[in-house]
Amino acid sequence: MSILNELCFLVRLFLALQEIYTMSDGGDKDVVKEFIKSGVNAANDALSKAQTTFHQWQEPISSTKQTIEENSAVVYDTVKTVYYKRKSYAPEIIGGSTLLFGGYNMLRRGRIAGMLGAAIGGAAAYSVVYDELPPIDVDKIQGIVFGKKDE
Repeated sequence: MSILNELCFLVRLFLALQEIYTMSDGGDKDVVKEFIKSGVNAANDALSKAQTTFHQWQEPISSTKQTIEENSAVVYDTVKTVYYKRKSYAPEIIGGSTLLFGGYNMLRRGRIAGMLGAAIGGAAAYSVVYDELPPIDVDKIQGIVFGKKDE
């Protein structure tokens, strides 16, 4: 923000000096010319600093964005492949989900929470693998949660 404020100040100074230059006569014009030249040089320096700062921020952000795009494309393809082949590996997916959710909850909360987490994780994995969940009707859910709209 300070570079922008400095630039605005220099532009205003330049315009004021230019106005003085057009109003003055005689030997004062050389002094005013020097002031205008110094104002232009200061504005150019401020613009150069702003451009350098912009490029210093732009390069790392663009390289990070490109890396994220490349990695997310690989992850997307892998997830898509696993989703299409999910029925071929149903026992592994269900068992892994059961072990993951149950094991995590058992380590963090205890045996009962672990068994409950295993049951929920296994049931969720089963319903995803074998398409047991019915299609979701968003309007019906909104009606249940928020009540019916009076029209």
